[in-house]
Amino acid sequence: MAKIYTADDLASMDIEAFETLTENHIIQYQLTDDESEALGWLGDRYLISKHLLSERDHDGVVSIGPDLISWCLHQDGVDRVPCLSEDTQLARLVWYIGPRPELW
Repeated sequence: MAKIYTADDLASMDIEAFETLTENHIIQYQLTDDESEALGWLGDRYLISKHLLSERDHDGVVSIGPDLISWCLHQDGVDRVPCLSEDTQLARLVWYIGPRPELW
């Protein structure tokens, strides 16, 4: 079973560690209440929020595939999840992945 990362797990990582984390695999991430609420508020206004919500299970764990996250960001013309607090680890992770065509 894949590790489910929490906000505390990601907060304890240097940004350089995200390279290993995002390289060639799906990340299971436990949304915080604030992240879940922000995504719910955004709904399907953006492809990135719609995608993250569609990948969320009933326990609030979202499957983050760097290639799909990157493609959604590119389609939306953004480099982060709009309206998601920059203080969240989900924002940090999505920003790190960014809209990189080499991923898709």
